[in-house]
Amino acid sequence: MAVPLSQSIYFDVNTFYGSNPGLEVLGNEDAITNTYLNLLLIPPRSRKFRPTFSAYMHTYLNQNVTPSTANQIKQALINNLSEWQPYGQINVQLTQVIPMPNGAGYFLDIVYQSLLTGIPGRLTLQVVVKQFANVSTVGFGQ
Repeated sequence: MAVPLSQSIYFDVNTFYGSNPGLEVLGNEDAITNTYLNLLLIPPRSRKFRPTFSAYMHTYLNQNVTPSTANQIKQALINNLSEWQPYGQINVQLTQVIPMPNGAGYFLDIVYQSLLTGIPGRLTLQVVVKQFANVSTVGFGQ
């Protein structure tokens, strides 16, 4: 069970507010998950004073969807998420990046444990890569 916000140690602002324009503060595990999502979506060099703040997913846009690329993505995720989110520890054995059977992208299953509370967390995403001639786009879905 998650710790109530009033008893949380680590906080973050929810950047995925959808149709609710109000400010929502997240605590502990939810805040860690939110930071991981931010890192996955932010391209490298998009933050002026933190140019390496990224999980570098955009680096893999023009590569073929293969098990080899999936392993490269997994290693990049483990390294970059661990660097930029010190309150969560990635479980290397359980975290998976699996190519979709149709070659459209990857299934990401990021398993971590909060170093603040010891509570495990999981972030599961589909990363869909669409390639049209010389143009590549990426989309994330939960």
